[in-house]
Amino acid sequence: MFSITQNMAFLWNLCLSLFRTQLVSESSLHQKGFHVLTYPYTFARVTTMAQDLHFSGNLRETCKLHFNCYLHPVSQLHHYSLDSFDALVISSVEGVKRFLADLEDKQFNVSNRNRNQVWVFYGVESAVNPCLSKYFNDTTIRHSFNWTIYNSPGATINRPLLLSRNVPDGMTYEDVEASLQDGSRSKDLCWVFSNCKSAWTDRIGVGRGIIDSFRHKTHVWGSSPQNCLAPSLHQIVEEGTPFGRYIDNTSPRKFIRNCKLYLSMENSNCSDYITEKFLNPLKAGAIPVVNGWRASYEKLLPGSFIHVTDFESFARISKYLEHLLGNRTAFMQYHKWRKSRAVEAVDLRASCELCHKLKGNEEMRDAGFQTNDVIPDVVQFVQALQTCGN
Repeated sequence: MFSITQNMAFLWNLCLSLFRTQLVSESSLHQKGFHVLTYPYTFARVTTMAQDLHFSGNLRETCKLHFNCYLHPVSQLHHYSLDSFDALVISSVEGVKRFLADLEDKQFNVSNRNRNQVWVFYGVESAVNPCLSKYFNDTTIRHSFNWTIYNSPGATINRPLLLSRNVPDGMTYEDVEASLQDGSRSKDLCWVFSNCKSAWTDRIGVGRGIIDSFRHKTHVWGSSPQNCLAPSLHQIVEEGTPFGRYIDNTSPRKFIRNCKLYLSMENSNCSDYITEKFLNPLKAGAIPVVNGWRASYEKLLPGSFIHVTDFESFARISKYLEHLLGNRTAFMQYHKWRKSRAVEAVDLRASCELCHKLKGNEEMRDAGFQTNDVIPDVVQFVQALQTCGN
């Protein structure tokens, strides 16, 4: 146990570190170059989505730029003027809420904003997420964005949530095979979830159907299983789980690394919408059972997943999973991709591209061209970027 003195020292050092970060962020505002104010996605640190918006500092070296380009997360600034930035990047959904609060607090008149300033909407949720419209009820904001960053080729900057590379990395084919042989991958089917309410597919119903047919070999972790699962299924919920809290980005892998199969249930069935629910089992060496947009999985990493729509019933899915668990050769076919490929979350690529676009925008403006056209309706624009199903 920490002593009172140790606890006080820890808190002092933490506060000092945060204060220094704020001083560095605010002092860099006076440096020459592009300055971008970011309103991050609240849970970006616990998912793969928009983590780059938490980056603070100059991207010159990281992005191999010949000019300075600074990112300033709003949480790390205390004294700032919205007009002093070259671009504002607002992420959905919590970033929009903070931005609207900022506009009200600073009594900022949107109609009188600096027209050379670029407003960028950074979408991290699917196009069918109702929060997209909910937090854009302020029509002035809804009609004020210039660019978009979204996981779609139709966005100003296309930022896929995940990428695969032709370089093997991380959990290898041999690692998975060894974990089966030494018995460390002892759990058959696993599922980690943190929210059973905000879903625009029947992911909970599908998950329940599968584990009901496979309950004797299923292990569940989550935040509120009693609200999501029938009482008869409560017995398969594992102990020591972070109930009542959002599960962070690394803890699922800690649980999944002992699993052979994993339910990767997305909250939306939309093109190009694949999240950490798919990434985590791949990184941990499990086979994901998925419910999202099939073509997007095929494009990202073919041969790595089992899709629920390939089966007529939950009983058929259960039978096939039993077959895989009893047939090592068939099971390892889903891991052959590990011999030549790797999958990862996207890092700072979108922010690097944003810096390049800001530089190009400046050069166009200096040459006398009009820039910064406004998107008529950012909600309608984003909703048209993806194709979604049930």
